[in-house]
Amino acid sequence: IAVTVVERNTRLGGRASSWREPVTGDVVDIGPHIFHSEYHNMLAFLARLGTKDLICWQPGKVLTVASKPRPTVLRHWPLPAPLSLMPSILQAPGLDAADYLSMAGVGWRGMRFGEEQVPELDRISALDFLRGHGVSERMIDWWWRFAAMVVTNVPLQRCSAASLMRIHAQLSGYRGLHFGFARVGLGEL
Repeated sequence: IAVTVVERNTRLGGRASSWREPVTGDVVDIGPHIFHSEYHNMLAFLARLGTKDLICWQPGKVLTVASKPRPTVLRHWPLPAPLSLMPSILQAPGLDAADYLSMAGVGWRGMRFGEEQVPELDRISALDFLRGHGVSERMIDWWWRFAAMVVTNVPLQRCSAASLMRIHAQLSGYRGLHFGFARVGLGEL
């Protein structure tokens, strides 16, 4: 079988790569650096490569949001999905009831998201979509900018609304969802 690879860079992989910082010698990963338990295709791919055991899963919590003045630890509570994270999210510093209520429309739309909505939502930036649905700027800054970078590795203004809603739909339906980090650089993984 003849295969043609088209790549504009001198190396394969697009944005998924690792490089060594020259001063410290640390490996810096660019690309999918956080994994979640419901990302079945990626986990199957890593199993095929024999590197699935190189993911360090976070026990007892979903993740920690580096918010100021204190971090917010997201944990699952004994509530049905998508409410299981709500008690943790309600502890976020600097947000009030209006910020939480501003999420209602986007939350509901995300839970009803279907692939038939992709063409429409792909034409809209996630930032414009959130603002158009009345999500408060504080909630955008605290949660959505973080979520877009963590999951898509793209700033919110460059992420499509379709990508953001697809992620929301996939992740909000799992009460046992948890995240992990590679124990090695992406190049090794």
